[in-house]
Amino acid sequence: MARRRRPPPPERRPNPAADAVDALVGELPAKRKPPAMTAARLAKAVVGIQRRMKERDWENLRPSDIVAAHAWCHGETYGAADGDLLGQGWGNACRAVGLMIKREFAGDAEEALGFLRWAWEREMRREKKRRNEGQDGEGRRLTWSFLFRKKFVLTDYRVELGRRQEAGR
Repeated sequence: MARRRRPPPPERRPNPAADAVDALVGELPAKRKPPAMTAARLAKAVVGIQRRMKERDWENLRPSDIVAAHAWCHGETYGAADGDLLGQGWGNACRAVGLMIKREFAGDAEEALGFLRWAWEREMRREKKRRNEGQDGEGRRLTWSFLFRKKFVLTDYRVELGRRQEAGR
C-alpha cells in the first residue's frame, strides 16, 4: 500500500490589515529577563534587610524584602546561605511571596513577615533540638519553596494563631 503524501501547505495569502498593523506597531522590544541572583547580590540583599530589621523599618515591604529575610534566617539557623535562591531561584521565590501576600494575607506584607518570623522561630527551636540530640543533618531544611509555595507551614501558623486566640493570649 502506497503512503499518501500530504499536500504542500498553502502559500501565505497577502493580508493588508495584518500588514498595516505590523507597520504601525513595528517590532516590539524583546522582554528582558532580570539578571540571575549571584552570591554577592544575595549578600547585599541580606545586608539591606538586616538594616531594616535593626531600624524596625517595615514601610513599603516588597516580596524581595521578605525573601531576603528568609535568606538571613536560613543562614542564621543552618550556618549556610540558601543556595536555592541563586540563579533563577530568587525571582521564583519573589513571585511566590508576592502571590502569598496577595492570596493569603490580603495584600498585607507585614502580616506575611509575621508569618515568616513565626516559621523561622519554630525552625530555630527544632534545629537546636536536633543538634542537642545529636541528629545533625536529619530533618528537612526550611526552603523558600516549602515555606512560600506549600501551605503546610502556613496552616500550622494559622492553627497556632487560633490556639492563641482561644487561650486569650
